Amino acid sequence: MRNTIRKIMTGVLSAAMIMAFSVPAMADNAAPQVYVNFICDGVTSGKYVPAGSNVTAPSVPLHAGFTFCGFDKSLYNVTTNTTYVAVYANNALGDEAIRAKKASLPTPAVSATTVADPNALQVTPLPGPAPAALMNLLQAQQAAANTASASANAAVPAATQAVANAAGALQAAAQTPAAQNVLAQAAAAAQTAAQNPAVQNAAAQAAQTVQAAAQAPAAQSAAQVVTAAANGLPSWAVSLHGVDAAGVAEVYKYWKTVKNVDDATLQANWDALLNHYAGHGTQGW
Repeated sequence: MRNTIRKIMTGVLSAAMIMAFSVPAMADNAAPQVYVNFICDGVTSGKYVPAGSNVTAPSVPLHAGFTFCGFDKSLYNVTTNTTYVAVYANNALGDEAIRAKKASLPTPAVSATTVADPNALQVTPLPGPAPAALMNLLQAQQAAANTASASANAAVPAATQAVANAAGALQAAAQTPAAQNVLAQAAAAAQTAAQNPAVQNAAAQAAQTVQAAAQAPAAQSAAQVVTAAANGLPSWAVSLHGVDAAGVAEVYKYWKTVKNVDDATLQANWDALLNHYAGHGTQGW
């Protein structure tokens, strides 16, 4: 009996030793991994990739009236968990604005599997619905703009009345004898001072300083902002690329009234739109 037990134990130990030498030892430290997440038109997909590697992006859906520009982060040397969001541009903005949007994304923003030709402009409408997330965003922006416009319009009558009241009060005060006497004395003092050679020299120097300041880029930029406000435009809608104030107003009102594009999108693509207008007018839009 003892001999039998001894033989059994010997066999078990031998088998264990054979398995120990046959199975390769596992690595002490597995290669580090990072998780990359892709959001394409509201659809999320993810995977693990080796840390420091270049990521291959999945193919993205193409939609009528929109161009896929790339992802919002670089696909090279990914060292941390990263979420990528597909960036689309509305074809109504025109080819130059779409190219500018692509150029603003980090390099590389696309990979070979993203689309057949990631650098091509899909300006021809494609079958299928527009991206729901983008449409919701545009609608929300338009609603916010409408609300802000309504609030501004409601405040105009009150502001106009306040200005009229202030003007009336000033006019009434200027007609009092005391005010007229003060004004007459001030006018006489100013006339006497103006005949002094030192004052005339100082006035000439001041005029030259004002003229030089008016020619400075900062002053010209401020003048453009004032001109934009006088034409009912936002302060950032200034003249660039040789476009005059009337042209700037035409570009802004065309995209707001004809294309129904919100201010945030217009501001982001304003240089490209004015550059197009300087060379082609509204043709091609």
